[in-house]
Amino acid sequence: MTVTDATRNADTALELAAAGFYVFPCHSGGEKVKQPMPGVFWRKQSSIDEAVIRRWWSRWPDAAIGMDLAKCGLVVIDADRHELDKDGVEAFGAIMSDHGFDPDSAPLVATPSRGNHHFFRQPPSKEFGNADSALYRERKLRDMGINVRGAGGYVVAPGTVLKDGSFYELWGSLEDIPVLPAWLAAILEKELDEKQAERMPVQRSEIMDSRVKAYVDAAIEAETARVRSAGKGGRNNTLNEAAFSLGQLVGAGHVGEAEIFALLMNAAMDCGLGQAESRKTILSGLKAGAKVPRQIADIDRPDDGANAEAAQRLIEHHDGTLTDADTGEVIDDGTGLQEGGDWSHPGGLIEDIADWIVETSPLPNRKLALAAAISFVSLVCSRHRETPGFSGGLQLFTICTGQTGIGKDWPMKAIDRLAVEAGLKELVRSGKITTSLALEKEVEKVAAQLIVADEVGRRIFGKAGSKRAGTYETAMIDTLLELWSSSPVTFFRTTSRVTGEAAVIEGPAVSIFGVSTHRDFYSSLGRSAIDNGMINRLLIIEADRRSALRSIDGSAARTPPTHIIEAIDALKPAFGSLNGGVQAYRVPEGVKTRPVPWGQEAAREAWNTFRDEMLVLADQNEETAPFVSRAAEMALRLACVHALSRLGPDGVIMMASVEWAINVVRESVRNAVQGANEYIVASDFQEHVRRVEKIIRSKGRMPKSVIARRIGGAFDNRVLESVLSSLVLAGKIEREERSRGDAYVWRG
Repeated sequence: MTVTDATRNADTALELAAAGFYVFPCHSGGEKVKQPMPGVFWRKQSSIDEAVIRRWWSRWPDAAIGMDLAKCGLVVIDADRHELDKDGVEAFGAIMSDHGFDPDSAPLVATPSRGNHHFFRQPPSKEFGNADSALYRERKLRDMGINVRGAGGYVVAPGTVLKDGSFYELWGSLEDIPVLPAWLAAILEKELDEKQAERMPVQRSEIMDSRVKAYVDAAIEAETARVRSAGKGGRNNTLNEAAFSLGQLVGAGHVGEAEIFALLMNAAMDCGLGQAESRKTILSGLKAGAKVPRQIADIDRPDDGANAEAAQRLIEHHDGTLTDADTGEVIDDGTGLQEGGDWSHPGGLIEDIADWIVETSPLPNRKLALAAAISFVSLVCSRHRETPGFSGGLQLFTICTGQTGIGKDWPMKAIDRLAVEAGLKELVRSGKITTSLALEKEVEKVAAQLIVADEVGRRIFGKAGSKRAGTYETAMIDTLLELWSSSPVTFFRTTSRVTGEAAVIEGPAVSIFGVSTHRDFYSSLGRSAIDNGMINRLLIIEADRRSALRSIDGSAARTPPTHIIEAIDALKPAFGSLNGGVQAYRVPEGVKTRPVPWGQEAAREAWNTFRDEMLVLADQNEETAPFVSRAAEMALRLACVHALSRLGPDGVIMMASVEWAINVVRESVRNAVQGANEYIVASDFQEHVRRVEKIIRSKGRMPKSVIARRIGGAFDNRVLESVLSSLVLAGKIEREERSRGDAYVWRG
């Protein structure tokens, strides 16, 4: 790809956005060609905002352009020519001719693979999604190479130039996109309905060994029964967990995917879930589970070719989507991270506190209120309760990010009011702690505490990354890492100081509740937070958008309801005179602790499944690995806090707690990946741009080889190419092609 081509993609993306088409950056070459760029969650982030698009293409100057069809309101007929006996271009041309449709009446994009994309607007009566092998009944052929891309899918946008110089050529105008013709909509609707009906019958694949069959039968019965009995609020997540568990058997070749799909779909219908929602959830869970095959020990059996083939029914298409072979549903957005389900109504004390904060706030914000509630309940349970099996602490570092003016002061004040009424006032500490020495002194005074901080990035993390930071400021992150990992069975040793010996504190439990804007928080963290593991210890919650200001009842806001205070009192430690009551939080010496036990084997298995999923993701995706390495541990802490919140001091971990915790953690990980890529990694790239700009400007003209030597290996050649393309795109430099290697001239 030439610099001109890279500039062309950026210009095309801006033109499409100006015309109202939502776009996002994709790889323009290599193994991931046409897949979204790392950290870009395209369904959520696709944009028409000029500033966002300029920022993306400044970072990835040669990026291809993805077009989000759902937000654009489009449906695309994708006619392929990938195989000699499947000419989708010819087949769709014949279908249009059969129905008297003029191909020139709709814009067409000729793809580099000699296929065509036919663009239509979604009809007002029905929104079409994605389907493969479409329109086959029209020409009496099973698969003609015709696919449908609609809501939930994307295509590479017209005008895009790939790295190899091939491009997507537009014929016609995107200003004149017609609505999907009624005859074509009718055909698609009929075929999609027939395909769904075909999926329901269960055809059990043959399994030769009786012991394997017995094991598989028992697993299927247990998981489908769990789905059928799932209650509202956790049904979709229960379905996802069941699909993941049974997908492990599919991946190992013990059972066919088609059978499991049908059984789970029927169970989902029984518990009241809809077909479209269930289909997506099942396919996503099966795909993830198949990556972690569950081998049945000590049983040898011949390979089942049919089962092995069924386990590989997922298709990665040339346009970057990952779909199911039969339904065509897009099940992976290229990040490897599943979206979490709804967790906004956890029940128990957490929900009661959040409801009270929302009801009394002049600027109600539920996600912000939930973050505060989770943090406070974690504090109440932190030093005398522990996770099962690992003796892990329950402390949490909860960060709520959002725009300005979202009402962040109110939840912080609510925590103070709760602490006062519950007799825990001295356990809530100020967030103005910027050095490890100050933090250690705080922990010496109060072994368990909740640090509440506005603009948490600047006030707690910011000075640690500053170039002017002193010894105790740079040590702040190390101290926080140690405190997050502390447990009732570990010891925390303060730094030896001239004024006295180091203190030894058994089982400290320090939690954080911080609020910040995105830019302030992530820029304060910096690249080191990804490298040293700080970011995967943070529970990052995205606040709701700003709400309308309203008047409130001051008396209700000042005094928490009695039932909330009673529930808090019930969770406090009470083990005897010295270690009992609030004293258990204050004294540096350890206290008697007890774990939150598992209440259901299925809950334990669901957590194990999530842990395995995160381990596989960390192994297979190096870009995501720094964000997921402690996801399972975070989920277990949250599940314990949720169990105590719902069921009181004798609470046990049930499926509802595990499902809720996993949903929270999934959202947190996606928030962290998105924020880090948008503010930390992008900031690093801009720093590279400024450095190269300064080098070229100092001489006026410089060969690329000299530039590479001057940067001294600070970043690799791939990044240097992107930096130079970005400067060309901005008009700062001009590229000179030479036989001995390119040179760059400063233009300012």
